[in-house]
Amino acid sequence: MSAQDPFPEDPFERLQRSLVFLPVLGLVPALGFLKQLPPSDRRHRASRQALRLTGSWLLLYCLLSLGSTIGPELWSLRLLYLNGLFTSGYFLTCIWLLWRQLQAPQTTPRERSKLDRETD
Repeated sequence: MSAQDPFPEDPFERLQRSLVFLPVLGLVPALGFLKQLPPSDRRHRASRQALRLTGSWLLLYCLLSLGSTIGPELWSLRLLYLNGLFTSGYFLTCIWLLWRQLQAPQTTPRERSKLDRETD
């Protein structure tokens, strides 16, 4: 006897959670989802994670670019190289998180309530 899930996970919500992990462009939906009422805990967690990741990358990108234009030539090349490494890491991390969101198994209502309790 198989129990039918009375509250199946909405594929549209999964897609919305995945959109926030698009590199650079995911910033717009992440800000929109954080302002939505009533809040969806899973969508808010994904949005906050995406905003932290994008914000830290953007800050680091600006600082390293500024340092490479101000500093001497030897340091300029090293900072630009480091900037490229961090940017590549950011894009690969975003793609990995996007893939993980899309491949996540669907959860049952019991698992969802457990996840929601853990975040409180």
